[in-house]
Amino acid sequence: MRGLRLIVLLLLFILFSFFSNGQGFTFNCSRDITMVGCGPTGCLNIQALIPDIHRQTNTYTLNPLPILGVPACSPTYVPANDPGGAPTNLAVDDTYSSVINMGFNFPFYGTTYSSLVASTNGYISFDITRAGLFAHWQNNGDLPNALYDRALIMGPYHDLFPGQATSPFQRVQYQTIGSAPTRKWVLSFFKVPLFSCTSLIENTHQIILYESTGIIEVKIFDMQICPGWIQGKAMVGIQDFTRTQALMAPGRRMSDPSWGSMGMNESWRFVPDGGPSLFKRVELYTVTGVLVATGTTSPGATGTLIASFPNICPPPGPTTTYIVRSVYEKIDDPTVEIFGTDTIRINRAPATVSATATTTDAVCNGSSTGTITVSTPTPGNPPFRYSLDGINWQTSNVFPNLPAGTYTIYFEEGSGCGNTTTATIAEPTTLVSSFTSTPVVCNGQSNGIINVTASGGMAPYEFSLDGGAYQSSGTFNNANANNHIVTIRDANSCIRTVNIPINEPAVLSLSGNTATASCDGGNDGLIVVNAAGGNSSYQYSIDATTYQSSDSFLVAPGNYMITVRDNLNCVDTQSFIVGLTSNLTHTPLTDPTICEGSSTQLNFTSNATNYSWSPAIGLSNPNSANPVANPVTTQQYIVSYTLGRCTEKDTALVRVNAAPIPAAGPDGFICYGQTYQLQASGGVVYSWAPSTFLTSIGVSNPVSKPDNTMTYSVRIVADANGCPSLVTDQVTVDVTPPIKVRTYPQDTIVHAGDQFQLLATSVAPNYSWSPGYDLDRTDIPNPVITVDRDVILIVTASSQAGCIGEASIRIQVYKGPDLYPPTGFTPNGDGLNDKFYPFPVGIQELKYFKVFNRWGQMVFSTNKLWDGWDGRLGGREQASGTYAWIAQGVTRDGRVITKKGTVVLIR
Repeated sequence: MRGLRLIVLLLLFILFSFFSNGQGFTFNCSRDITMVGCGPTGCLNIQALIPDIHRQTNTYTLNPLPILGVPACSPTYVPANDPGGAPTNLAVDDTYSSVINMGFNFPFYGTTYSSLVASTNGYISFDITRAGLFAHWQNNGDLPNALYDRALIMGPYHDLFPGQATSPFQRVQYQTIGSAPTRKWVLSFFKVPLFSCTSLIENTHQIILYESTGIIEVKIFDMQICPGWIQGKAMVGIQDFTRTQALMAPGRRMSDPSWGSMGMNESWRFVPDGGPSLFKRVELYTVTGVLVATGTTSPGATGTLIASFPNICPPPGPTTTYIVRSVYEKIDDPTVEIFGTDTIRINRAPATVSATATTTDAVCNGSSTGTITVSTPTPGNPPFRYSLDGINWQTSNVFPNLPAGTYTIYFEEGSGCGNTTTATIAEPTTLVSSFTSTPVVCNGQSNGIINVTASGGMAPYEFSLDGGAYQSSGTFNNANANNHIVTIRDANSCIRTVNIPINEPAVLSLSGNTATASCDGGNDGLIVVNAAGGNSSYQYSIDATTYQSSDSFLVAPGNYMITVRDNLNCVDTQSFIVGLTSNLTHTPLTDPTICEGSSTQLNFTSNATNYSWSPAIGLSNPNSANPVANPVTTQQYIVSYTLGRCTEKDTALVRVNAAPIPAAGPDGFICYGQTYQLQASGGVVYSWAPSTFLTSIGVSNPVSKPDNTMTYSVRIVADANGCPSLVTDQVTVDVTPPIKVRTYPQDTIVHAGDQFQLLATSVAPNYSWSPGYDLDRTDIPNPVITVDRDVILIVTASSQAGCIGEASIRIQVYKGPDLYPPTGFTPNGDGLNDKFYPFPVGIQELKYFKVFNRWGQMVFSTNKLWDGWDGRLGGREQASGTYAWIAQGVTRDGRVITKKGTVVLIR
């Protein structure tokens, strides 16, 4: 094949004919065909594998192309160093070029672009905002990946280092070739060094964008590996603008081992795969342009169509040339047709046809399981046919289901050339068997034995009993009594069956009679048994351990299992019940009634020799015939009484009347000198303690007149059932003593608007103040008062019993806050005006109070409120006369008041 002309894309073909071996491949080159025939003419089928291009670029398929350098397979449109290319001026490491106009519109992942930017590191981006900016070089992993830039074509992506002096002939250039609507934009990297390995300068590859189809091709001529930099990794792939969709070449991902070599010459094609197909038709022409046939298509491998031209008959002559043309719609204009062509040369040559036959022997003797397989006749072209008699022909070269024998096989190729060959099918000898059997030991058991031996057929043998799993041994040790079928299978799965009977004895059975026993007569019960069936020579056992020949057993009353055993140890067991005649007597118990805390004797009359009462709680002796019972609550007692082996039971219900619980009544609260009547309940007769202040101790409601608080206890001597209480109850009579009320402060002087807290104390819990217009509350012992007038406050204290007490406070209101000193004082010890001090109104702290004589000597000093000078200095009385003083105080709101003046000491 020669003279490939590709207008839109490279058509790659698989060709089949009657005269040559079929060529099945994907994206391989077509070859010249030698057409072998027995006559001057012949016909053949031609099939072509072509890309299935689609209208939308939202998804792609990946078609690996054949080796570069074969023009018919993957043509090199321009050399990577073609002098007609435009330089990108990419001389700075890891940068993008300026914006490059492709000259035509190109669809990529659903968006149409007319411009792009190229990177120094072997890729392009349709995101032209990256122009002149940093271009990534790192191993960020596989695509899609947000660590890489948007809308990328990597062809291949690896860290290049342009501008290095190690490669004087390096070029990074682009160019648009062809004419509309089949132009191609080509970006070429020629002999560009690797970063960190600048001596590796042979890196040469191209990225090609096809107008009208959206096809992307990556061609790699030479690519070297720098193991010490990003592990020598590189990647071939595409990624959309959103960085969520991508496609990578297999074996050419970042996650794959490092790859690349000199003379790689590989090519990868990314084909649009979304929306409807652009394919319209495929045609076969002569070299003079005469239409020979229009082909049909069927789905091929992913992204391909199989175009078929059946029954093409080349004219006589040594060589015939055809042109195959596939036609597509333009990706953005369905009215425009895009097509590609390829030429096929068919050469004629005569040939002698030959074939060989191989056989598989019949599996079993007499079976039709042999097979003859004929090789493809050579030389020759399809269709081929085969026959065992020269009359009945088939297209399959396999003859199955044949018996043993020698056969002549006829065969022909598509142009009528034929021949014969012979083959022999063999078979094994006949599979035979023999057996022995042993009956089961006891009726119903599965311990019969079958032994089967086999010969003939094909060893080794396997054996199956009644359709069960196969085993290598012919012995079956656990067969039941039945007619069994043993299946023998040899190494070829040949089958033989044999019927084998296994016998068994009659069922071994046991029967018998019993006689009852007495209470105190010992083991005087009787069992007599009879056996039948089995294997004779019977023995009997009452415990399945010790056997006897006698068929009689003397036993106590009860349930027994008697076992019979024959001479082959077959056994049968039957149950027997030996009854009891009882002479045990008693007088039924009565049900007594007692009070809680008391006891009663249980009187039981019987001829029994042993007794056991339960529960034992509350009993004096649970093994006595007549125990004393003292239960806390009503209790039923069960007595078990025994004579020999006979035991019976009786019951006695001891009813216990619960002890009454006394209630002493509510606590009383009275004032001193009052009386309180107690109110007990729960009984009929009572007892109070102590008797102090009580009018009576045996009634429910005595009267108490205590002079102090008293607590009384009461118990019930008898209730309506005559039962006493086991506990007591208490009642307290609280006596409130005469109430005395103390107030703080007592009578006082304050300034208008002053606010302070009052306090009343007494033995009573409740308080009431009046008048209440200046108080924050009137019902507590410590209200806060805000005064603006003179007032006399009355406070009343009361107890729960209604006892009361009163006190009063007189409050005078002065102007203030201020310090009011007197003008004179008389320290004569009469208790009136004996000390000199400044009277505080609204003052919470006295900073100082100092008194001086006429010579300026300080005769007194203090910082305590209400502390005054007694007219002495060092314990000596001072003379009458005028003295000077100064004082400073702090009000409740923090203000400082300073006063000074004179005072007259009068003796």
